[in-house]
Amino acid sequence: MTTTEKQVGNKSAALFERRKELVTNGVGVFNPSTAVSAKGAIIIDADGRELIDFGGGIGVLNSGHCPEPVV
Repeated sequence: MTTTEKQVGNKSAALFERRKELVTNGVGVFNPSTAVSAKGAIIIDADGRELIDFGGGIGVLNSGHCPEPVV
């Protein structure tokens, strides 16, 4: 089992490995998880785990994923 697989599940690790093959090294990754779906502050990864989204960035509206008025 690789270090990535220990940090995340097998499906997420496979997607992360594919990403490493396709995306240039100049783009950093601080969290090797995947997102299959998201609603509000909850993200579901490729292995079915629920994660709370604490991330945000400049210009990000604090309304969560898929807010009804926007969708």
